[in-house]
This record gives sequence, C-alpha cells and structure tokens, in this order.
Amino acid sequence: MQLDICKNWVASSEPLNAPTQYQHKNDVQRVSAGHREHEWTSWSAMEVLFEYLEYKYKEFIENNSTSERTKDDL
Repeated sequence: MQLDICKNWVASSEPLNAPTQYQHKNDVQRVSAGHREHEWTSWSAMEVLFEYLEYKYKEFIENNSTSERTKDDL
C-alpha cells in the first residue's frame, strides 16, 4: 500500500481536514472529518474527500502523461 496517497478522515473536534495528533510513522495520514461522532464522518468530509480524489487523479495523470512517451516522440 502506498501511504503517501492515502488519507483517513476520522472523528475529531478539530476543524475539517486538520491533521490529528494520533499519527504513526507507518500508517495512513489521519485528518479530522470535522465531526466528533464516527457515524457522521463520511458525510462531514464528503466535499473535501472528493476534492482530494480529484487532486490525486490529476496528479496521477500529469505524472504519467509525461513518462509514457513513445519512440516516435523522441
């Protein structure tokens, strides 16, 4: 698993998307979902979750479009 592309929105009293204090070196990045109750974290983080997915997708496309040149391009 590539930990640099993963993010976990967790129950927290911190503002939405704020890093949480509980972080492990070899664990997925944990950020606040902006809600204290676990049952509401998905709904609370929905907008930033999709913004993050869109950002990572664009990043992936940009990184791969420059590295997949054919012999004709050289």
